[in-house]
Amino acid sequence: MASLIFSTNSKFKQVWEILIILVALAMSIVLPFAISIRPPFASSDVYHIVLVAVDVLFFIDILFTFRSAKFDLMTGQALEEPEEIARHYVLSVGFVVDVCSCLPWGQFGSSDVFLFLDLFKAVRVFRLGSVLSEMNVQSSTKLVSAKVTVDRYSVC
Repeated sequence: MASLIFSTNSKFKQVWEILIILVALAMSIVLPFAISIRPPFASSDVYHIVLVAVDVLFFIDILFTFRSAKFDLMTGQALEEPEEIARHYVLSVGFVVDVCSCLPWGQFGSSDVFLFLDLFKAVRVFRLGSVLSEMNVQSSTKLVSAKVTVDRYSVC
């Protein structure tokens, strides 16, 4: 039985990556605000349900990443074998960030350390560069999106 691997130019994968980036962008706006100011909405049930939904979405993204072909910059070839994809992903910094971003840190305790660890959800915004590269987006668009990302985090 052939295994399902999403190609590097799969339309589904591109739409999925954009969804993940948009969610991470929303988290990069909401989480610093919720952690630093602690507005009333941060203690509401709806807010916690949204955080759990984001955790589940990011976990599903990890599963999709294990089934997504990668472009190896060293060889110039697409990695399409499940074992190669898994090895490449698990040994990357992205895997650590992805796992940390889908853990429900707020459920482990209410200390500021656990609240701070929730910011891993926002770090996923930095995937924007690799997603744009895989989509063969023009370099001017990449430059603008990189500038927006850097500006966003320099303000925080």
